[in-house]
Amino acid sequence: MANEKQQSMKDFTAEIRHKLETDERWMLVGMLTIHKFQTYDERKQMDTTLNNGVGFSGADGNVMSRLIKWLRNTKGQTEASIRANQNVKLADFYDDWAIKIIRKKMPRYAGQLAKISRGIIKPEDAYDK
Repeated sequence: MANEKQQSMKDFTAEIRHKLETDERWMLVGMLTIHKFQTYDERKQMDTTLNNGVGFSGADGNVMSRLIKWLRNTKGQTEASIRANQNVKLADFYDDWAIKIIRKKMPRYAGQLAKISRGIIKPEDAYDK
């Protein structure tokens, strides 16, 4: 195994941001991943109520939670089913309005997704300390 230098967090975040801007599968998996970091109460209320640095922002919590509820409940999709489909498109599940929202909001979560991927943010960080 090659002794490769780990990519810097800044470069890693930029790479994830690029994928969130250009790859619809990444957008969908990213949405579901961020949603997992909402607290139980936030997921139940479909809104962001804690300022704990993980999950959706207060401005995005309601709309993104509703889009995820649509994806899961109406379309029957899970993170695993989306990861398994290499050709998944936002238009498979959403109308133009929702696609515009997702494309606008998801790149903002690149830093959080990078930290989740590297294990810097863990699921337990979603809970009020």
